[in-house]
Amino acid sequence: MKKVLNHNTIEHLLKDKEFLSNRTSFKMELEEHFKYSQDDVDLFLAVYDSGIQELFYKELEHRPYKEITGKEHRNYLRLLMKHSQLSREQAERALLLWYQIGFSLYDCPVGNCLNYHEFYFDNMESYKEIFADDGTSYLEHKSSNDEVEEKEYEDEDEDFIYRLLPEYGWTVVEVKDKSKDVIKIPATVNKNKIVTVGPRLFDRNKKIEKVYLSKNVSLICARAFAGCSNLKKVYGSKNVKRIDADAFRECENLSSFAFAEDLQSLDIGAFYKSGIKAVKLPKTLQIIGRECFYQCEKLKKVELEEGIRKIKKAAFKETKITSLVLPKSLESIEEGAFERSNLKEVYFNGRVRTIDTSAFYGCKKLVSIKLPDYIEAAVWIRRYMPDQFEHWVKKKMEEEKME
Repeated sequence: MKKVLNHNTIEHLLKDKEFLSNRTSFKMELEEHFKYSQDDVDLFLAVYDSGIQELFYKELEHRPYKEITGKEHRNYLRLLMKHSQLSREQAERALLLWYQIGFSLYDCPVGNCLNYHEFYFDNMESYKEIFADDGTSYLEHKSSNDEVEEKEYEDEDEDFIYRLLPEYGWTVVEVKDKSKDVIKIPATVNKNKIVTVGPRLFDRNKKIEKVYLSKNVSLICARAFAGCSNLKKVYGSKNVKRIDADAFRECENLSSFAFAEDLQSLDIGAFYKSGIKAVKLPKTLQIIGRECFYQCEKLKKVELEEGIRKIKKAAFKETKITSLVLPKSLESIEEGAFERSNLKEVYFNGRVRTIDTSAFYGCKKLVSIKLPDYIEAAVWIRRYMPDQFEHWVKKKMEEEKME
C-alpha cells in the first residue's frame, strides 16, 4: 500500500466523525489516497459501522498501532465478527486495513509493505491460546518459562461428540447415530453451552426430517445440513444469528425457516435450491449473501426490512417472487440478483446507488416499476434496467393515451 498521507491528514480521517459519516467523501479519500479497491473500501467501512473503531481512537491517543498485541488483535477480531456481517477472512482483512492506516500515521517502517500474517503470526510459538468460560479464545504471549500446551477440549453424550473450537465455541462436531429422523441439539453438555452446529455435520443425510435447536445455538456452519433432502422443519432457528455458506443447500423439502430478529449473517448459497416459500429478513442483516436463495423455485414472497444495504450476486435469481418492496437503506444490487425471477412489480423507496445492469435481466413479467418522485424515471430505468426500458416506455405511452 502506497503511503501518501501525512500525520495530520490521516488523524483527521480517523477522528472526524462528521467526515466519516459522509460515505461518499470518505470513500473517495480511501480510493484516492490509499488506493483501496471497492471491496477494501466496503471492508474498511464495515469496521466503522460495527462501532469498534472507538477502540482504535483510544489506541491512537496512547500508543502506535505497531504495539498492538496478539491478545488485543484477537479481541478486536472477535468483536468485529460479532457486530458485523463479515466472515473471519473478511474481518482479518478489514482490521489489516485499519492497522495499515495506523502504521502510516506513526511512520512505522512496515506500514508500506505490511504482510499481516508475517507481522503477527510468523512466530506463533511465542503465543498460547487461552480459552474463556464462554467458549471464546484469545492469544496471549508466553513467558520464557511457559511450555507449549496442546490440549483437545472434547466432550460427548449418547448422540454427539462436542469440541471446543477457537472460532466457534462449543461445537457439535460428530454424529454417533446417523439413522435418526429427528435431531435434537442440546443446550448444554456438562455445563458447557453448545453454541454451534459444526461444518458438514449432517451433509447429505437423507434420514433427517426434523431438527430441534436449543436456545443457545447461534451459529450453523458451512454445509451443516446441505443435501438433507427430507428435512422439513427446523425448530429454534429464531436464535441463530449466523448461517454460513451452503448450510441448507438443496434442502428441497424445507418449506419455511424463521429467521432471528437479530440475524447477522447469511453467507453464500445458504438456502440455494431449497424448498423455502417465504422469507422475512431483519434490519440487522446488512448484506444478503451471494446466491443465498438462488433457484429456490417455490420462493414467492420476500420481505426486506429497513437496514439491509446490499443484495449480492444472484441472491434471488430464478425464484418465483412476484412483488418486491426495496428498503430505503438499500445501497447496491449486484449482478443477476433477481435475474429470471417472476417479478411483476418493484417498488424503490430510495435511490439505490449501484445497480448492476443485469440485476433484473430476464424478468419478462415485470410491468410495474415504482420510483420516488425525485428520481427521473426514464433516465434511471434506461441506465439501471435496460432490459425493461422498452417495455416501460410502451406502458407509459398507453397510459398517456388513456388520459
